[in-house]
Amino acid sequence: MFRALFAAVAVLSALRPTKCDRADTFCFRGRAVPSLFILGVQKSGTTTLHDLIADRFPNVVTADLDQHATIFSAHNPDPRYYRKELHFLDEKERYVEGLPWYSSYFPNCTSKKVAIDSTPNYFSNEGQAQGDEFWHRLHKAYNTHLKPGWEQKIVFVVVFRDPATRFLSAFKHLYVRDKGATGQQSFPILARAVRESTKSCAVNYTLAACQGEFGHDMLRKGFYAELLKYWIETFPTSNFLLSTMDELKRSPEELLRKISHTIGTPLDLPVIQQTNGAANVEHNKGVQLHLSSAGKQIERKALEELQQFYDPLNVKFWSQLVLLLRQHKHVSFFGRLFTLGS
Repeated sequence: MFRALFAAVAVLSALRPTKCDRADTFCFRGRAVPSLFILGVQKSGTTTLHDLIADRFPNVVTADLDQHATIFSAHNPDPRYYRKELHFLDEKERYVEGLPWYSSYFPNCTSKKVAIDSTPNYFSNEGQAQGDEFWHRLHKAYNTHLKPGWEQKIVFVVVFRDPATRFLSAFKHLYVRDKGATGQQSFPILARAVRESTKSCAVNYTLAACQGEFGHDMLRKGFYAELLKYWIETFPTSNFLLSTMDELKRSPEELLRKISHTIGTPLDLPVIQQTNGAANVEHNKGVQLHLSSAGKQIERKALEELQQFYDPLNVKFWSQLVLLLRQHKHVSFFGRLFTLGS
């Protein structure tokens, strides 16, 4: 089943033309606002991809935290990682400040500048009320203040990863790195998160039904088919460049060339120093645990349970992607099928 779906994806994607007639800059009151977004998926190499784009695209600009602090006289400076991810859409207190606040992070508009926001939490729902989801927030903010036609020029990059391994990576990031739990302390938390969230969500595989229980927030981020559906229903399908974490590792230079062609701005070569032909995605992979034999057994069991849970969702996602590529000739997919447990 998976092989047949992947073969169809590969053939259809190879036929996709890409568009390069995009405006380079979105301007609001003389300042750039992002027209290039790395939406996610969280823990799928988005930081590595953002850093590669920032390093290799002379005409792409990231957020200037010092400039924003000067303009808004910020008393609580942003953490440094906000150069990559501004959380404009997913933090309400930021969103209500509107484009004057958002644009203050970026330079004055020039003819060849592309502003980028790489907040991986955008490709999620996080229990937002209907009509106030992140994709609706972006459309409303831009549609109110930007010139007509902006919808055809915005670019969204989404990097996917096997959702089971993504869940484990997100768990380690949250409970071990951010909350300071040791590996031994995290084992029962992991077992509980997987057991409770998969049991309740498996009854009804939808974002609306899968919320409120422990671990649901991490589990929901792997509902790729439903999340992608909402984004492509809100924005033109030609705006999306879809790939996988495995492809980012395997062929980073090809993915960057694809992005360069899509946004219509030059790429500074050589692209990347490689080791055995692969990008160093691993340096951002998060916390590494030194597991005991009992810990390894718990992690292995958790992975198996997650794989079983996500199996039908993965089939749904790849079936959706095949249909999307058939129906919309401008959707761009660059990658290969991820297999369960990879």
